[in-house]
Amino acid sequence: MTVRKLRPWELHDLTPFAEAFHGEAKLGGEFSEEVFIHQMASLGQAGRLGAFGIFKDDDRLVGVLIGTIAQHFLSPVLIAQEIMWYVLPEFRQGSGSIRLVKEFENWAKELGAFAIVMASFKGTDSDDRLSAIYEKRGYSLIEQHFFKPFEQWPSSPQP
Repeated sequence: MTVRKLRPWELHDLTPFAEAFHGEAKLGGEFSEEVFIHQMASLGQAGRLGAFGIFKDDDRLVGVLIGTIAQHFLSPVLIAQEIMWYVLPEFRQGSGSIRLVKEFENWAKELGAFAIVMASFKGTDSDDRLSAIYEKRGYSLIEQHFFKPFEQWPSSPQP
């Protein structure tokens, strides 16, 4: 399998991965391809998008890691932040997923990031394998997030 940085014209190929990620993460609301593509294009135009893919037989996309880089809001350092890391279930074994993380880390270093923030959603890592992978790569748990949806989630937010 090949791991490489995705090209701008390949953003639309990420949509099924983003929709699956949205469903597994249980964030609520409806997935919007329009909003997703708009957000990715905006980050790309600003030079802040790192998007990487795993390809089987060099042509079938089977996994993605998307992240961004920005100045930390309390400090004059750049922080890279994973937005989405999703690999099709049948391709989660093996080294491809970790190679995505390595490519993201290399990209962040090249752009001068001080650190990277990665995440995992409660319930998607029931056996703590993902936490162990992060820790083995030198990451440490620094924060937990809590999520409270309002009674009515907007079905079609505007970009």
